[in-house]
Parts: sequence; structure tokens; C-alpha cells
Amino acid sequence: MPKQKRSLTLAAAAAAVLLAGGLAAGCGQEAQPGVVATTLPVYVLALGVLGDTKGEALSMLLPAGKGCPHDYEISPGDMEKLARARLVLANGAGLEEFLLAGPVEALKLRVADLSEGLKLIPLAPEEKGAAEPGKGGHVHAGEANPHTFASPRNAAKMTEKIGQALAGLDPANAERYRRNAAAQAEALNALADEFAAAAKGFPNRKIVTTHDVFDYLARDAGLEVVAVIEREPGQSPGLGAFGDLVKKLRDGPSRPAAIFWEPQYSAKPAELLGKEAGVPVYGLDPFATGKAEPGAYLAVMRQNLETLKRALGAKSDGG
Repeated sequence: MPKQKRSLTLAAAAAAVLLAGGLAAGCGQEAQPGVVATTLPVYVLALGVLGDTKGEALSMLLPAGKGCPHDYEISPGDMEKLARARLVLANGAGLEEFLLAGPVEALKLRVADLSEGLKLIPLAPEEKGAAEPGKGGHVHAGEANPHTFASPRNAAKMTEKIGQALAGLDPANAERYRRNAAAQAEALNALADEFAAAAKGFPNRKIVTTHDVFDYLARDAGLEVVAVIEREPGQSPGLGAFGDLVKKLRDGPSRPAAIFWEPQYSAKPAELLGKEAGVPVYGLDPFATGKAEPGAYLAVMRQNLETLKRALGAKSDGG
């Protein structure tokens, strides 16, 4: 759908949602305002900041099993949820292009962009450009890698921003939000320190990933991503490109210690590459999907640390 026509459609949908909300309130069915987190990682981090505070109702926009929303198309139900929101917590860095393409302006949403202030990793030219809704693809809308959430170091900074945003929204509970945010950020930073300390002892810090979701984790932990298997997840490289990748990993200075697949996608491409290149294969979880409960992000990232120790801690051929 052309961008201008889609914006008009979203504006019309927003007007209908707001009108319906007014009618419902007039009938004694007052809409419950609250805070909307766009994705699972943002939602779980926000749960940690809210703690047992009852000041704000928190809901999640995308289903916990959706994964990264690069090709997500917003629904009328999403618009209705957003229309009731007092605050939207967004990952930012171009991850929620579906949100910024119309609903923010149409609904005059108050959005906390959690990527602000982070040191972002620029995208390669072939990775830029918005994916067309409903047609798949994994090119990105902005100028930077949007997978900021997959690094505990970034997650700590995002947590602090969530605390600031909630404190501004609900002054009565501001001190509790700030205290909870500080405690969670401290735990995340401590875990990030563990990643970096462990990596210093790895004889080979070179890795291969399914796609670019772990770039921030690699940067903050001191690892080097020497290749990605799929520029678009779910679309394996052609035979020629696959053969070149095998040669690159099997011979020479780019030989990695391990290849990592993600539970959000098939492990088969990584397993085939590992078999052909003679490189061990492991699973690593960016927490794009998972359990929507307090502490779930920290638990998954700690498991990732243990996986990295197991995969990279032993002496490898890469040197």
C-alpha cells in the first residue's frame, strides 16, 4: 500500500477508535489507560521497573511469540490499545517502523524511545530500507542496527530510561520506579561485565550468527562477528554464496570458534554450514521471543553467557 494512502487509512482508523472510545466511556465502559510496551524485551524490562507498584497498568503490543517486528502490519486491535495508552515504551532505532509510520501522529502518542542515548551500530548499505508490510524481508527502516535489546549493557540503559519515563508519568510512585530501575540496571550491568570478563579468556573470539541480531552483544562482550548466514532470516544464501561462506570459515584468518543459531529460526542452515566448514554449532537466544514474566530477560542472557563459555572457552583452531 502506498505510504500516503496508508497514512490516510491509519488516520481514519485512529478517528474511529477514538470515537468508539468516547462512546464506550459515555455508556459507563471507561477505557483503562496505561502503558504499552511494543515488544517482549521492552515489556519484560518494564515489568522489572514496575515491580509491585500498582500505579500503572502495563500491556504488550506484539504477541510474545512474534519476534522482531520488521515486517509487522498494525491491526485495528493494536490501534485500539494504543488509543488508550498514556505512554508507549518503544525499543526505537527503527525496530517499530509500523508504529512510526502513522499511529504516533494519528493518535498523538506519548512515546519513550529507549534507543536514545545508546551508541548505535550503523547498518551496511544492503541492510537499509523499510520492509514492505506483509511481504517479509529483513531490511531495516533506519540507519542503525535496531537489535539494541540483545545486549545486557544496552538493556541496562533502556531500563534506566523506562524508570525515567514512568516516573514522569506517575509522580506519586516516581521514587519506587527509579529504585526498581536502578536495581535492575545494576544486575544487567553486572551480567554485562561477566560477558566481557569471560570473553577476555576465550582463545578465539570470532563467531558466526544467523543474522545481525547479536551485533551489540558481540561489541559489548568483545566478540567479533565474522559472518552472518542469512541477510534475511528464513532465506538461506544461494549455493554460490554458501560455498564462498564455507571456504571463508574453513580456511584462513576468519575461521570462527563457533556458529550460533537462534531459536526464533530454523537451526538447519547453521548446522549445514557447521558440518561443511568443520565448525561447532550452538544455540544462542536474543530474547526476541520467550516468557513474558519478570526476570525472564536476565535468565535467558545468563544462559547465553554459559553457552558462550562452553562454545568459546575451549581452545579452537581459529587461534
